[in-house]
Amino acid sequence: SIYRSSAAYCLVSGLLEQEDRGAAAVLQPCAGSLSTDPPFFAAWRLMAEGRLAAHRRADGLALEAFLAVGRLHAELLIVNPAVLPWRSEAALAARRLGQLDRARALTDEELRLAERFGAPRALGLARRAAGLLARGDDAIDLLRSAADLLMGCGAHVEHARALGDLGAAVRRCGHPAQARPVLRDALALAEDVGARGVAEAARSELRIAG
Repeated sequence: SIYRSSAAYCLVSGLLEQEDRGAAAVLQPCAGSLSTDPPFFAAWRLMAEGRLAAHRRADGLALEAFLAVGRLHAELLIVNPAVLPWRSEAALAARRLGQLDRARALTDEELRLAERFGAPRALGLARRAAGLLARGDDAIDLLRSAADLLMGCGAHVEHARALGDLGAAVRRCGHPAQARPVLRDALALAEDVGARGVAEAARSELRIAG
């Protein structure tokens, strides 16, 4: 089925949020499908591979996979980040690799395209990525905006993640008391939707914030 790769992307994403090691096994039956799937669906499989690599801290492989998604989308003339947010995912992988100029260029492009299209989820993801690359009050403003957008469109996992990032940014700016309620909200929401990795990150930030 041509939908195998897109279904694998959705399942892998869900399993990774639950810290389920079975995520890798989902992609095994799809091995070799990149050469036979239409480019639109092959991009979904590459996106899943990128997320799995990022989860394993193999950021070089993750960046390569996300950029490959971008090349497929370019061939298909797809520029809308609401289809797949490959730019922000690639930007965060590049950031972890220390490639800050590349990360900012990717984030700036996704932010511009998301603002033009206007879909809350796409814009929230782009602003979260931009917030993680910013510092101080700029980071807080972007992350707060991202959290508000993601809350409003019902993207619960991404909302919890943005809240955790916002709380961490507030704490780093020297305001642990203000960070704690934000981090508690992130933790509660993440636990409610089964996003174990997000919950653990929020819990760790809460410990640091006292």
